[in-house]
Amino acid sequence: VGYIGSFSYSYTQETRRNESRASAFPGPTPAQASPVNVYTGETGRESVLWGGLLNLSTRLGASTKLSLNNSLTRTADNEATRLTGFYEQNAVNLDLTRLTFVERNVRSNQLVGEHLLGERHFLDWSATASGVKRNEPDRADLIYVARDDGSGNLVPDFWWGANRSADRTFSSIDETGYEGALNYRLSLGALNA
Repeated sequence: VGYIGSFSYSYTQETRRNESRASAFPGPTPAQASPVNVYTGETGRESVLWGGLLNLSTRLGASTKLSLNNSLTRTADNEATRLTGFYEQNAVNLDLTRLTFVERNVRSNQLVGEHLLGERHFLDWSATASGVKRNEPDRADLIYVARDDGSGNLVPDFWWGANRSADRTFSSIDETGYEGALNYRLSLGALNA
């Protein structure tokens, strides 16, 4: 019996300050594009990743080998973003807040068989099940009209009330795949070559 296994885990925290986001208004050339709706702010994020693999194999007699290969990876990101800037289409200062949590999962399981049938015949097969998932259970976006607090900083004043200025979205993706394979090989020529 042979085996191999591993486990990994990581946890990180990140803060991105003085972030800047904008749309681009095309110019005569790509280098002459001008930014519009420029927002600046910061993002805080926590991320967790853990996963592992476990592979097992054994021989049944002198002519059969079975293997079981498994892997799993899970990640999660919890993020908060706050940006302020000038929305040019409506000539108003805005304060934008976004809260997101996203989790992802990738797994694979495979069973493999290898069989020597006599001296010239070889048969191998495999059956695989794999899956991916992405779940965003609650993303919240909130936009306020902002005012200058007298020191050059934009602070939220009142809810903007325009279309999509208070959104909550939910999304989930789940995909599973199955695969099978069967191969036969016949060796020709002298056996001692």
